[in-house]
Amino acid sequence: MKFGDTTFIRFQVIFWLLAGSALLASGIVQMQADAAFVRNLYLTGAGFLASFFLAFLYERFIVPKSKTMLVPAVLVSLAVGFACTLSVNPITFLQIGGSWEALTWQYAVSGALNFSLVLFVWSLLFLVRANVPIYQTESTAQFVTKLTVDDARGQRVVAVADIAVIRAAGDYVELLHGDKTDLRRGYLSDLENQLNPDHFVRVHRSFMINKTLVADIIRKPKGQFEFDMGEHASVTSGRSFEEAVIAAFDLR
Repeated sequence: MKFGDTTFIRFQVIFWLLAGSALLASGIVQMQADAAFVRNLYLTGAGFLASFFLAFLYERFIVPKSKTMLVPAVLVSLAVGFACTLSVNPITFLQIGGSWEALTWQYAVSGALNFSLVLFVWSLLFLVRANVPIYQTESTAQFVTKLTVDDARGQRVVAVADIAVIRAAGDYVELLHGDKTDLRRGYLSDLENQLNPDHFVRVHRSFMINKTLVADIIRKPKGQFEFDMGEHASVTSGRSFEEAVIAAFDLR
């Protein structure tokens, strides 16, 4: 999912219909029904529009510069949540018979934390659906730097940094490095969790590539990319990996 496409619009409509209903139900419990309706109608509309801005902000500026998004998502949600309530609450206060002189700071920011939480939930869902890492639990030191492979003379060690392409081959994976192709028992998904994601990117259900050894990238129709891997020919990404590729190579 990315900003502006059909999936994003569908996500927006469904999320804010559900969020607006929840806000209205919560508001009716805390205040008079007419005031709750006016306030939360405006607040839902403000959130709907603000989330378009958030999606644009995440895709164009924040995601390309951040490895994980938990802290940025919290900070941005708080800032936008307070901005929305500060713009909506005074309007609501005046519509239910208040005056500018009677408007207090406490009322102006009332519900800001709750609405920021709604935006934070929206942010998490949007980022997850866009295949962006929320929280990094592994340290770089945990990633393997060498892999063992079998050959006629026994086991041999291959430096991970020299591997250009890793290709799934049934119960094995093929490691393409230099002018050699070695077989290693295991699955691509296992290696995906062991290798440094700053260097290796899953671009297809059957391929991972070494970012540092990519000679050229050609953007193809229907969300696919062709990677020139030098002497290892080329690798074409799968359509479902479009967002992961864009994020990994900063192609926005």
